[in-house]
Amino acid sequence: PSIHPSIHPSKIIKQTVTSIDFFSRSVTMMLWYFVSCLLMVSVSLGTNLGRIEDLGESNSEFALQLFMKLVEKNKDVNIFCSPLSISTAMSLTYLGTDGDTAEELAKVLKLDSEEVHVNFKDLIEMLTTDDTYKLTMANKLFGDNDFDFLEDYIEESKKYYGAGLETVDYAESEKARDTINEWVASQTQNKIKELIPPGAIDSSNILTLVNAIYFKGIWDTPFNDTWSDRFHYSKGKDVAMDMMNKSELLPYVE
Repeated sequence: PSIHPSIHPSKIIKQTVTSIDFFSRSVTMMLWYFVSCLLMVSVSLGTNLGRIEDLGESNSEFALQLFMKLVEKNKDVNIFCSPLSISTAMSLTYLGTDGDTAEELAKVLKLDSEEVHVNFKDLIEMLTTDDTYKLTMANKLFGDNDFDFLEDYIEESKKYYGAGLETVDYAESEKARDTINEWVASQTQNKIKELIPPGAIDSSNILTLVNAIYFKGIWDTPFNDTWSDRFHYSKGKDVAMDMMNKSELLPYVE
């Protein structure tokens, strides 16, 4: 999903700004409870695994509440999203806020650690260096070329989230949109080619924060060969689909 909250950060931009447009989009991605399980794996990163586990718990709580809100508003459709992508981009936003805005974001994200950005850096490194699957995560700031952004925020964004700043001319909104979409496509193996639809940004934009995430893994217990059959998705309606099955004793969580 794409999210466009209006916030008033006091530390990102030297000039007074009226809004920040924030975009986040899910791509094929593991469910967050699987990510939480990965946090329990002991890896040699030279970091405090306990801090990352605490962040995992915060993100899991945020993910569950996010999912419940999505279900509440989309009761008749399938929902698939990446809470990790959303929480990472919102934490990048949180890095540049202060006062009431910072308190509200911390409350929504369930963050209670002063080292949240260090923890996110360690988490991203942990998840993207496991050779049993392919996971890439990239963050980027697209700022209007008529504004000066605080160097501290730009440097810390790059330090903790690997998010460099690229300037664009939002007065040429379609060109700016193309620039952002091309970057997202390059980071997601061309799986997401138009994150930002036509008309979503205009000359009033100041800064766009983008998170792109790509995951590809194999089943721990592979399915059997596929075959074509009719799938009945509602009364009297069906469609030809590839099917697969597996008989296996598997654990589950309630």
